[in-house]
Amino acid sequence: MPNLDDLVPLTEAARMVPGGRTVSPVTLWRWTTAGLMAPDGKRVKLAAYRCGKRLCTTRTDMVQFFAAAGGQDVTAPGSAANV
Repeated sequence: MPNLDDLVPLTEAARMVPGGRTVSPVTLWRWTTAGLMAPDGKRVKLAAYRCGKRLCTTRTDMVQFFAAAGGQDVTAPGSAANV
């Protein structure tokens, strides 16, 4: 479990998704449950944590999710997850 100060509700995390387009919090919920298909064929899910009645994630989890969904090795030195 991450530090409580690092947790971000999915509604707020949806506004932090890069790309200039608005992403619905439901989309983030779908990424936590069904995930996305990465280029290598593996299913990648966004890590989420139950905080009372809300689902939360962290910025670090989002960076790792987008890196993995884009086909980057998130465990390699210098990868997006280590930034």
